[in-house]
Amino acid sequence: MNYAVFADPADPDGQLLGYLLSSTRKPGEVVFGRHFRFTLSLDGESVLDSRGFTNSCIAVPTTTEAGAKLPQGASSVGVTISHLLDPVPQETHVFASLSQGLPVYVIMSPSGTIYEVDGDKINKKAR
Repeated sequence: MNYAVFADPADPDGQLLGYLLSSTRKPGEVVFGRHFRFTLSLDGESVLDSRGFTNSCIAVPTTTEAGAKLPQGASSVGVTISHLLDPVPQETHVFASLSQGLPVYVIMSPSGTIYEVDGDKINKKAR
């Protein structure tokens, strides 16, 4: 797990946001799932709120070395994943795109709306 803790920019009371983010040791693999966000008291000793971002966990290979089924010499140009818990992509999708240097296409369920998360930019693509 990776973790990060920082001041919540949206909270004037100065609470902290903490993240636990699943990771992989395999180059060319992006992990979706088992990511968590916590709202912490300013002293960091109390968890005020928490949420999980998924119901499951999946590792998606983006290179042949990681197990992607790609033609010889080809490389991934993006990753597609469905998301059930929110109507729009979340910060974990941005994290995945930034960490892999690839766009993440998020299909929202049940609406079927597709978003492109490219680095720190999120664009609605289709419905």
